[in-house]
Amino acid sequence: MARLREAFSLKNPVTRRALFIGVAFVLGFIVVGVISIQVWGYSNSSAFCANTCHDVHPEESAAYKDSYHANVKCTECHM
Repeated sequence: MARLREAFSLKNPVTRRALFIGVAFVLGFIVVGVISIQVWGYSNSSAFCANTCHDVHPEESAAYKDSYHANVKCTECHM
């Protein structure tokens, strides 16, 4: 039991390194997840469509804003 306690002690450099790597991995996973969710949300917005796809054809973006379905998101029809 003493060896086990010693192996998992925070005084042990291997344990500290493993704990640091584990915490860094979890935090990195959370950060990547949050960024992915934000990118996914933006790519499904009307602003994304207007700035990327319809930037090439600005008349379509203007027609969308003046149309009767301007309150409908682009992705409701195009996904």
